[in-house]
Amino acid sequence: MRILIADDEPHIRELARLYLSREGYELDFAHDGREALDKALLTLPDLLVLDLMMPKLDGFEVAKGVRQHSDLPILMLTVRREDAVKVAGLELGADDYLTKPFNPKELVARVKAILRRADGIRRSGASVRAGGLALDRMRREASLDGRELRLRTKEFDLLFALAQNLDVVLSREQLLSLVWGYTFSGETRTVDVHVNHVRQHLAGSDLAIETLRGVGYKLTVREPAGSGAEPARGDAGSEAASAFPTWSRHPAARGFRRAALAAFLLPLTRIFAWIRVEGLERLARAQDPVLYAANHQSVMDGPVILAALPPERRYRVATVAAREWFAPHFHPRGQPRLRRLATSLAYYLGVLCFDVAPLPQREAGAREALRDIGTLLGQGSSVLIFPEGRRCETGRIDPFQPGVGMLAARMRAPVVPVRIDGVDRVLPVGARRARPGRVRVAFGA
Repeated sequence: MRILIADDEPHIRELARLYLSREGYELDFAHDGREALDKALLTLPDLLVLDLMMPKLDGFEVAKGVRQHSDLPILMLTVRREDAVKVAGLELGADDYLTKPFNPKELVARVKAILRRADGIRRSGASVRAGGLALDRMRREASLDGRELRLRTKEFDLLFALAQNLDVVLSREQLLSLVWGYTFSGETRTVDVHVNHVRQHLAGSDLAIETLRGVGYKLTVREPAGSGAEPARGDAGSEAASAFPTWSRHPAARGFRRAALAAFLLPLTRIFAWIRVEGLERLARAQDPVLYAANHQSVMDGPVILAALPPERRYRVATVAAREWFAPHFHPRGQPRLRRLATSLAYYLGVLCFDVAPLPQREAGAREALRDIGTLLGQGSSVLIFPEGRRCETGRIDPFQPGVGMLAARMRAPVVPVRIDGVDRVLPVGARRARPGRVRVAFGA
């Protein structure tokens, strides 16, 4: 098993190496928070040992970033002994904590316990149903009345424990043992916080988490309130956040897109961009669907990359664009009519000609965007994304930003980095017209 040790103190890393390597674990190390987050989502270790106090990103930020995209077990290390700090870490999804200075043998014991629990969850394959709720522990999938529930790791485990013990009262101490895997000697507020979060997901359904004051919690199935009962609701705005055009998959739309690209848009692109293509032999080894991750220089990035692709791959690529670009179309209220019309026209032309998938770009929509990209890949479409989300120079792109590497691994889709250079000279920012120039496109660089 592979363990990632994230700590900026060399003696802690060396101590962990000495004792954990004796147990046969494969080890990797990160020296700051940014490196820890990137490696956790790229290399997919079996456990992350995470220090709270690190440069660039602290342990809380790293844990939050990991939990947005992964169920990776986390053991937190901290020099702070306050219960509030430990509770905060547990609320972010940590599985256990260890206070510095610590006995190396205790570190080994806790690592073994966490990995043993994680392995048990993976092997159990247990599923449970209660009312309209369906939970699959093996796949970490949850649905309520036929709709997907997007639960954090501990929220899922807590709901699973309650559903397994339907109509049975579980104390806070029992829930800590079942969900967090140990007896917590301090305050148990973390259970209350997670229960409140789960209740929000169950709002409007036939399920309820009841509180027995001074005792604990139990999950119950309520009797139907009649035909006028309020339908189950998800998170506010989830429908709008996850929607992306499906009509672009229609054969007529595909035929129009292929004709428009081949007859007009790509020849026009080649007039201004004299493209030198590199790395086609590396691209040939990647089977469709592919996740192309490119750096962003100009609004011509997409057409240039499509022109550089071989014809057999070119017409199966969906291009991801930030929904913020089409804000007047998606949020017309209060927008000038002319701007709304122009934006809607650009939106429909983009979807029709380039299979543009407008997805949320900001942090609040990151999970929905990754889910929708996974849907596109699952439908057999390759996807072109710009992970940096901003203009950057050649060589600055990191295609394995949080979520991208994890998504590709889960979908079994290869990630192909795409380096472009010179597009910003063909159509500079703010320019009204393009001018001919040399462009370099390198695949797999």
